[in-house]
Amino acid sequence: MVKKTVVSFLTAVALIGGISGYLVADTYDLVPGFLTFKEPEFGKPLPEREKVQAETILPAQMRTELPSLKNSDLLPIWKELEASTGGKWNAGAYVIDATTGNIVFAANEKTPVVPASTTKLYTAYATLKSLDPQSRLATRLYQEGDTLHLIGEGDLLLSPGKGNSQEIDGYAGLEDLVTQASEKLKTASVKPTKLVLHTQLHEGPALDPTIREEYRVWISPQTAFAFKAGATFNGYDQNPTNAVGNSLADLFAKYDLPLEVSYQEQAFVVQDQPLVAEVHSATILQITRIMLERSDNTLAEHLCRLAAKAESGASTPQAAYTQLVETVKKLPIPHDGFEIKSCSGLTEENRIAPQTTAEFLYHLWAKGNSVEKQIFRMNPVSGFSGTLLSRLNTSVTAGRVQAKTGLMDSAAALSGVVVTRTGRPLIFHVQTAGVPEAAYATRVDLDAFIEALVNR
Repeated sequence: MVKKTVVSFLTAVALIGGISGYLVADTYDLVPGFLTFKEPEFGKPLPEREKVQAETILPAQMRTELPSLKNSDLLPIWKELEASTGGKWNAGAYVIDATTGNIVFAANEKTPVVPASTTKLYTAYATLKSLDPQSRLATRLYQEGDTLHLIGEGDLLLSPGKGNSQEIDGYAGLEDLVTQASEKLKTASVKPTKLVLHTQLHEGPALDPTIREEYRVWISPQTAFAFKAGATFNGYDQNPTNAVGNSLADLFAKYDLPLEVSYQEQAFVVQDQPLVAEVHSATILQITRIMLERSDNTLAEHLCRLAAKAESGASTPQAAYTQLVETVKKLPIPHDGFEIKSCSGLTEENRIAPQTTAEFLYHLWAKGNSVEKQIFRMNPVSGFSGTLLSRLNTSVTAGRVQAKTGLMDSAAALSGVVVTRTGRPLIFHVQTAGVPEAAYATRVDLDAFIEALVNR
């Protein structure tokens, strides 16, 4: 099973082209990946890109006859990473040979440190464990007298225009919702004059009040509906439902249906009111992919709260991270010191040891079910996508690393899988922690460690 999975992964990496097209194709199983039913083609050249050209040929298949790596093989590259700290902060690493499960390197691996956004790997797991991966989030309009009520199940990736079934962000569109509604309202006995948006979805605050003020530029409140998970050209919208209301008012006005728009946190109780229109999001699996690829804090918190609600009925921020911890601690992996206070990782209070994350990934690789294994596929690819688009993008490393990035003021991390030039897949977690300021600068040292892994 492990060998089959590894070969499928190598094929997925080898076939990556323009990443947006790849993600869509991969989502619909149009390109080989971990558990595709299609027969993979091995040894295909990586396609040309405008800004990066990867090596011509990736290994045709996983090399099982290679001699085992030893701790001493990786010690020199660790010494370089350790030296880069200057004794002013900490570094940790844990590397597993995915073909054998052997631990080939470990240093400071048991010390719980700030994991930053690598926390989202666990959030993805908890999400896919608790929610139906193929389920979708509905956004609906109901009519009650002269009032239309908009209620949502949490689609934060709505399009203000028409929906696009080939995209995840913008799969469902408000224009489609309004087109349906205008057609239905032609025969309504009462024409609506008001529109109420019921904005609250989760219990408790829409945004965790414990998130520090300076970090709120990277996250939006988790509401019943939004565009682009609240992201704007100027940061993250702290009132994302207002944009939805304004767009709906404009769209209805085009159909000669001017509406007075208002907002309520109070839930709308559906009884026998007629349904006027509805649209549905991309699947939970696809939304989880976007969350990991973009390292989207809003989606991470949102999905975690949806998962907690499915498990316990509670969806406060505390209920979400508590449920996540309970879910992870059921796994047969070391989790001493495992502490989560934010599902997005947007806090200095989370603590996870490098060993825990690498062993978690190996567990998914070797023993995960068909859905859990897809967490590997969702992570950014070096030189091609997401937060690794402009990292590890040399001819040696491009397309060989699929990993989740993490960055806070005091810590930088990288967790995932690397395929060496000889065809050996290595699962790893490497990071810096306790950096006095600007941990961003230590990413170059982490990348150097990974590039050295590629050359092993």
